[in-house]
Amino acid sequence: MKTKPGMTKAVVFDLDGTLIDSLGDIAAALNALLAEEGVPPLSSEKVQLLVGGGVVNLIKSGWEMIGRDLDGEAVQPMVDRFEAKYLAAAALRTIVFDGVPQMLQTLRAHGWRIGICTNKPDLITERVLADLKLDQWLDAVVGGDYPNRKPHGDHVLETLRRMDADPAASVYVGDSGTDVAAARNAGLPVAVVNFGYAHSPVSELGADWIIEAYDDPTLPDKLLSFIAAKPISEPA
Repeated sequence: MKTKPGMTKAVVFDLDGTLIDSLGDIAAALNALLAEEGVPPLSSEKVQLLVGGGVVNLIKSGWEMIGRDLDGEAVQPMVDRFEAKYLAAAALRTIVFDGVPQMLQTLRAHGWRIGICTNKPDLITERVLADLKLDQWLDAVVGGDYPNRKPHGDHVLETLRRMDADPAASVYVGDSGTDVAAARNAGLPVAVVNFGYAHSPVSELGADWIIEAYDDPTLPDKLLSFIAAKPISEPA
């Protein structure tokens, strides 16, 4: 199956819970911050519920979780302290999901452009990707410093713009409801992995396809099949 002549096919990936398991480092940074505030650590299960909406949301929701008020002026200093702690050990406990490097290499061999669209702050994203040696496969990375973050569709479309890729020949891969919403808002078909940080069963997220593992040799063809099946929706 082929795209039309002149169309550059591209796949945009979420990062946390999709390509990498970063929960250990996120939890460590958050719990170090909570310790400074005299608060007991949160379990990994609770921290996972906070992941996906960006750092501001993580801090606000985390403080709600521990039953403490955090007024507007106090949020940014907490965000800054969290980011400093995270950046100091950005990939100490983070692992790349099985098969990811091989999968990215296979996509490249099949002529795909590859981008990352994540709500993780830019500097931390760049550090993590470099430390894990994933940056070598990427054509564009648009992190959480972008003003219209996921689930806004423009976050995904900006990633495609920076890759000079055609949205009509592109597909999105994530792990959460936020990712599905962002893809739909950008007018892209979407796949979700079944081993990420979704807060509900992945079968209920409304994706076009559930990826069981990255070592599936037919993955490029399957992604292409969803592009061929468009239109899914118009960008919101």
